[in-house]
Amino acid sequence: MKINLKIFLSLIVFMTVVIMLIGTGIKLLNPPFIGGSEDGWLAFWGSLIGTAIGVIGAYFVMRMQLEIDKKPILGFLNRNETKFESDSKLEMTSINGGITPIFNVVIAYELSEKTKKEINYNEIRKKEFMESFDVIYPQKEQTLSIPREYCSKFLTHMKKKITGKTEEIIFEVNAEVSYEDYNLMPVIEYYIIYVVFRYLVSEDLNNRCSSIIKYKIKIKKVSNQNVNNKLI
Repeated sequence: MKINLKIFLSLIVFMTVVIMLIGTGIKLLNPPFIGGSEDGWLAFWGSLIGTAIGVIGAYFVMRMQLEIDKKPILGFLNRNETKFESDSKLEMTSINGGITPIFNVVIAYELSEKTKKEINYNEIRKKEFMESFDVIYPQKEQTLSIPREYCSKFLTHMKKKITGKTEEIIFEVNAEVSYEDYNLMPVIEYYIIYVVFRYLVSEDLNNRCSSIIKYKIKIKKVSNQNVNNKLI
């Protein structure tokens, strides 16, 4: 909730003017049925206006806090290192950490310019790969998957680049996340997804080699200036 500063200041000015008029009237007219000294009345009205300002301030602070508490908190969890099989998906998890649901969630993926050059990815699309969900409820997790086409490109490039027994290669995927909050107000957030592959080769006592591919995912929230052009 945005506090209307004009209304807040107007209330304070109005109360101050009313109190000044009452005080001035009492002093000028000095009606016999009203007792008390001027200092007593000054203390009384000062206490009254201070209490009123405190109540109004507390009300606006409470409203602000309630609005903040209602805001959805969409987050993404880093994925620990996991064995990658040939038919595996590169999965990650999002979670709504707020107390209100989020609606019409759309996630658009696009390789970063750095990764496109590295793996020689020249395909151009008006819209890249997307995932969508009608709603993510509070404190609920949602599994997401990096597009399979990216996975195959990553693996092909990695196998060409491997030179040693252990090789680590990092690929970057931009993600634009759009959704609507509980007031159906649109929200857009941007992330960089770092997919870290490790190719491990080991030898047993009989000099037989075996290999395994592992991956982990790290996610960083960024501003619009840190990603490619708008994806959606």
